[in-house]
Amino acid sequence: MKARSPNMTPEMIAKTVRLLNSWTDELSWARLIAVLQTEIGFSYTKAGLSKHKEIKEAWGLAYARSKQKASGKEGIKLENDDEAFNYMQTRLDEALIEIERLKAKQDWYKAKFKRWAYNAAQEGFTEEQLDRSYRNTGV
Repeated sequence: MKARSPNMTPEMIAKTVRLLNSWTDELSWARLIAVLQTEIGFSYTKAGLSKHKEIKEAWGLAYARSKQKASGKEGIKLENDDEAFNYMQTRLDEALIEIERLKAKQDWYKAKFKRWAYNAAQEGFTEEQLDRSYRNTGV
């Protein structure tokens, strides 16, 4: 019987997210798992990876990019042999991926705020009660 891989540490999760953010090839769970086994040294399942919110979000964005690239709608790519140009193109691609990730996170926070606002209104909380400053009571 194969030994169970250890639980993912925050560093392993961050490494997986960085890997997904920089993914350029066609993406599949099998490919990701194979690369992770090489990079991290342990094998994880799709279910094991999906339970981590950060990995699941990064997967969704990377998968969408992979499909967009496969359909030929990835945008303008300039080709140049200059090393500095290629470095800056890579940095630009990484920045655009980060912007996409942050927009998705912002949408998630907006939805959460709306949910909290609705629930607070249903419970009869006033704006003054919600704006009240937090006092550290030591508890």
